[in-house]
Amino acid sequence: MALPLPTELIQSILHFTDTETYHSARFTSRHWYNAASTPYMLRKALEQTPTLLPALNSLSETNWNTLFNQVSQLNLFEYRLRCLKTISKGDLPQGSTASTPLATSHDGKKIVVLKGSQITIHDHNDEEKYELTLSQSLYPLWTSVCRALLEGGAGYGANQGYARHRLAVSSRSGLVAVGLGKTIQIYNYRDPGSPVEYVLGQTETVFSSSSPAPGPNYRETDGVVESLEFVDGDGDMLLRVGIGKESNPNRTYRVRYLGDPSRSSQQQPSLYYWRQNLNRVYLDSVALATILPNNDYKTALNGIHLLPQSPSTTSRSFIAALKTQDVQGYCIATVIPSSSPLPDDEEQQIIISHHLPSKTNYLTPSTHSPTSKARNTSDPINISLMDQTLNDKAVVTQNLLTATTDRWDSVHLPAVTARNPLISVSDDGQLLVVYEQGGGHSFRYMAGGGLYVFSLDDSITRTGGSGEAKMVQPWPYLLDIVDVDVDGLKVAKSETGNGTNGYTVTATALNGQWVVKWCLG
Repeated sequence: MALPLPTELIQSILHFTDTETYHSARFTSRHWYNAASTPYMLRKALEQTPTLLPALNSLSETNWNTLFNQVSQLNLFEYRLRCLKTISKGDLPQGSTASTPLATSHDGKKIVVLKGSQITIHDHNDEEKYELTLSQSLYPLWTSVCRALLEGGAGYGANQGYARHRLAVSSRSGLVAVGLGKTIQIYNYRDPGSPVEYVLGQTETVFSSSSPAPGPNYRETDGVVESLEFVDGDGDMLLRVGIGKESNPNRTYRVRYLGDPSRSSQQQPSLYYWRQNLNRVYLDSVALATILPNNDYKTALNGIHLLPQSPSTTSRSFIAALKTQDVQGYCIATVIPSSSPLPDDEEQQIIISHHLPSKTNYLTPSTHSPTSKARNTSDPINISLMDQTLNDKAVVTQNLLTATTDRWDSVHLPAVTARNPLISVSDDGQLLVVYEQGGGHSFRYMAGGGLYVFSLDDSITRTGGSGEAKMVQPWPYLLDIVDVDVDGLKVAKSETGNGTNGYTVTATALNGQWVVKWCLG
């Protein structure tokens, strides 16, 4: 039987490790755990992290361990250290190509495919296949569209120059949404009939009681539909619409949630519900930007993504990329409905509750720990520009290697430069994944981008002993860099092989033909 190493030798070894290796080493054995759990050792390890550290003698040994565990949890050590990546082809209907308009329901049990004017719905819930034909009213000039398609032209009429079919299918009912240009139609494939229709910028819209009234700089949309999605967390009674090609150069893309769940007593949406509520705006990213303090035409909330609503409140929280003259980073914000009174200490109906670290809005370890090594803030923070002689694949490889070896460098934070970042939150609300097109590549016009993982756990914790609130900053990490443009992103809680809970991040590209999964934890 081998004798354990002396405690002093173990501690000498641990002095040369990074924080995450230190975290793993603590669980090697009881002997290693005891050697790594003294206040002095824990403080030396925490000096590498973005944490406001108390004086060495101000906390008991137990509270130093509690603080280190909080840092480990909030910075996702377990999920970053254990990650399994798999790449596969999407399970799509036969004959589908990268240009075939299609969509998958949130639960993955329905696939809707459009060929010509015929929609086919593969419903695995009841093992049936349904078909319906698009209404001719979807097209402004039906004969012109047919002629353009036959001749191979790109034009679809006066307002349809950038038009492509966009689809969404409900998990909870037989509803399919179709977008083309400025027009959105919702069908019931189990009971075919006339669809419900909404035209961007033309149908009279009403801001629901869940949304504050727009500010004075608000402009109605003049863009086209670029994405559609039924919101599963709200019982598919909200339709998330991505609108692109807007004329405002600072807000070329907006997100608009249509519908009003408060006006329905049904458990699942119906075509009647959408006939009454498709013109009601639940939230609009441009409208929200106009009610922020000191807003101008440059202030934007990009990629807005609703968080699940708490049953005990009428307010609604969301995550978005906030861009102002002073701030550029992801934030968590809460919307106070126009029908609700404002809290005594608030004057605005949108409250920014937390800013997440980004390249232009971050706290370095030296900000929190005076004994740690300060990073030179004048150093370049974009490693993708370090060597322009490298090809893009070599730069991506170098960036991933650097992200692995230097966990706390701000270079691995999201840049928040994408006009339409993809944002996904786990069903338990604890994990956030963001995809930014161009992230990690040598040139912004290259395909693909970076995926970043954030913890949404409480960022303010109390360590005890001193009775003061200590900031434990959740620091995101670069999950991966992909070389194709991601068009779908989802993160869900899952069970790992060892029986513990983890998360699965799924990214789809090439119209669902390319699927990458990262099993975390």
